[in-house]
Amino acid sequence: MTFFYRERSWYAGQFVRKIIPKFKLNTKIALYFNTIFSRLSKVLLSVLVRHVDNVFRDSKVRLPVTDADEIDFNYMEQYIAELEQQRLAELEQQRLAELDSYFKSYRIK
Repeated sequence: MTFFYRERSWYAGQFVRKIIPKFKLNTKIALYFNTIFSRLSKVLLSVLVRHVDNVFRDSKVRLPVTDADEIDFNYMEQYIAELEQQRLAELEQQRLAELDSYFKSYRIK
């Protein structure tokens, strides 16, 4: 039971379910929802295939909301952007450490 986001149309087979939001979606918001839906995987795997749709529709998730009690899409976008920046910084540090290690191992003594 895997959730993922695709920007373009695609075909995957008969046991694939497609979720179409009733709001404007971009990649960052889709990634946020992907994480939320992935938490439902254990529950959905525990039911028979014929009940998956109903169990999914009946599931409740918690979303960030604004002071006006509306879904806070800005928070979702900012949160994912921050996670992406953190991950990129980690990868850059790892790359620099690997380069440093490489250069140290090939230094002429």
